[in-house]
Amino acid sequence: MAGLKKNDQTSHKEMRISSIQKVVYALKRGIYTKNGIMAETNLSWGSCSSIINLLYEKEIIIMTENKLGVGKGRKTSEFQFNNQKNLLFGMEIREDEILCSIMNWGEEEISRNSYPYQAPINHSNIASIVSSAYVNSLVLAGIKPDSVIGLSVALAGGIDIINKRWLFAPRIKSINNYNFNQLFKILPAIPYTFIEHDIHAQASSVIRQQKWNDSNYVFLHIGSGISMSIFDNGLFLGNRGFSGEIGHIPYSFSDRKGEFQSVESAISMKGLVDFVNESYNAGINNINELSDELRQDERLFNYIYTAIKFILIVTTNILDPNTIIIGGSVLEPFYPRLKERVENEIRNFTWAGGPKNIKWYNHDDMYGAYGTILNAGNTIINSVIEEKLV
Repeated sequence: MAGLKKNDQTSHKEMRISSIQKVVYALKRGIYTKNGIMAETNLSWGSCSSIINLLYEKEIIIMTENKLGVGKGRKTSEFQFNNQKNLLFGMEIREDEILCSIMNWGEEEISRNSYPYQAPINHSNIASIVSSAYVNSLVLAGIKPDSVIGLSVALAGGIDIINKRWLFAPRIKSINNYNFNQLFKILPAIPYTFIEHDIHAQASSVIRQQKWNDSNYVFLHIGSGISMSIFDNGLFLGNRGFSGEIGHIPYSFSDRKGEFQSVESAISMKGLVDFVNESYNAGINNINELSDELRQDERLFNYIYTAIKFILIVTTNILDPNTIIIGGSVLEPFYPRLKERVENEIRNFTWAGGPKNIKWYNHDDMYGAYGTILNAGNTIINSVIEEKLV
């Protein structure tokens, strides 16, 4: 860089970063030939070749050859992201298991595994359980530890994403301000590490599974708890990262004994099970145990619908989303009736007709381990480009 002034050096570096990003994102969109990448990025042959050679040398991409035509033996080189090097790892720590996912730079999932706990997870044993799941997942996928360059962990409850602390977990009571920096230190060296709230990871996994491309949405999940992810061309986290806690809005309902503290106490899994047992002496432990008769019970359905209507009205009138995505294990037994009634009625109760789209998903579509590394992936890739490739 001799002879260049400081501002010129900065400008050159920024241009180089931008050019590498263009090539990487062309590859992510499924453009695998040099000619295709040149056409997509408007880069010169020299710049494109230089960047492709760099990505190949750094083992970020691999090269394959495909024959063109018949009889002449002509071949063209194609480039794909490496499935053995420079990989990204995601984990979701649940109350009963850890989910793991490994993907390449192209967001292609290479491996996923789940690890049920042999003993309840707690503040004291979390490091050993997480590290064991991490190492075992790599072994099963045939991947060396030094091939992972980024790790993101999705967690429920209170999360301090800046200091990487798990403040509390509603269903793992012993968690108290757990420091993930200490845990990350005992894992094989990983340059980039993150934690995030599980609802954002779950939202990303559902949207990828469904192949939706909404850029402005609210994602609602109603299961063991009630949570919300807000997206407007990027996640909205709030000042402390606690946005989306709609389950803790005060709520009351006349058709139940006692006073409610929140929406979550009304129609989370526990809240709804308690209501069913109080009202019908059903003796159930899970909504999936409902009899066919109770699934059609009008009083029970109205109890659920009234709470859902309240959540949707509050969400729509405050955030004005283009799309509301809603689902969860608590609602699934009632989907046929809920979908019809929500579609027919909810826009009458919200300002200016409510959201353009209302979409529904199934609980099985969620895989937070994949979603969390999808969320962190671009940040990790851009950091590698800026810090290692320029």
